[in-house]
Amino acid sequence: MNRLCAVLAITSVAVTLLSACEPINEGEAFLLNETGEQGMRVVVRRPDGVRQEGGRLEEVYSFDTQWVESDRELQCYVASDGYFEVVRRDGTVFVRHEFADRRVCEKEEITLEADGELVWAD
Repeated sequence: MNRLCAVLAITSVAVTLLSACEPINEGEAFLLNETGEQGMRVVVRRPDGVRQEGGRLEEVYSFDTQWVESDRELQCYVASDGYFEVVRRDGTVFVRHEFADRRVCEKEEITLEADGELVWAD
């Protein structure tokens, strides 16, 4: 029985390590949290302010870009899709980004810095 447990443990570690090496998924963009703050949330809103999607921002938040119309060349959030906000635990908006200012497309990585600046990886 101890040998079986050891094999299962090694297999589990190997699967975990291999999953860390996966390439960026199609249809996802990533927001990296470099603020040092915990417990923030990302909220994607339509132009009228209605919540479209969202979730917790720990180290990384993954935007699902696949929901947009399939006739676009790239899967992106664009001006007509609205904006996203990063909201602190107390409910205050830390940063707001309008997709009209810059779209958010699949495979992109955006870093949220401590001063609230959003930096796109080139």
